[in-house]
Order: sequence, then C-alpha cells, then structure tokens
Amino acid sequence: MLLAVEIILTVVAWRKGWRGYALVPIILGLLIGFMIGALANLIDYSESQIKQLSLILIPLDFVCIGILGWMITKSHTRHNYMNQKEKLNLEPSKIITKHV
Repeated sequence: MLLAVEIILTVVAWRKGWRGYALVPIILGLLIGFMIGALANLIDYSESQIKQLSLILIPLDFVCIGILGWMITKSHTRHNYMNQKEKLNLEPSKIITKHV
C-alpha cells in the first residue's frame, strides 16, 4: 500500500520539475530494503527476527514519503524559473534595459 503512495508521489514530483531527482528517494528506499533483506537471509534470521526487522523498515517508507511530499510542496527552482518566464512571456529580444 505504501509503495503505491510512493509511486504516485514520485509521479507528481516528476511533473513538478524534479525529473530524475524524484526517483532518488524510492530507489534508495528499495535498495536499502533489499540489502537488509539479503543480509537477513545470509545470516539466517528466524521468522520472529524477520518480523522485528520489518517493523524497523516501516519508518523507511515514511521517510521516503516525507521527502517526496517535501519535493511536491517545493517545486524545483529551474522549473519555477521556466514557469515564471512562460507566464510573463518574455523573450530576450523584447527586454529593454536602461543604461545609465
């Protein structure tokens, strides 16, 4: 369920102008989860230890969601600049500067 929320937030952050940076939180979260799972498998954790480990990994999802939420509320600066330029519809040839 949390993965679906993360994917939706990643798409929204991508559209807000973050592009590839929007993929970083979800990729890092998945990599950390897979590495911890592989390590638990290598050490031969028991079933109860794996359940405890999953309780530790749940906050990782919330950190990922928090970072993506921050990305959504804070549009990428280049994206903001391009949107302002489009709103003003300014072209370099139309800008007149005053020289003193």
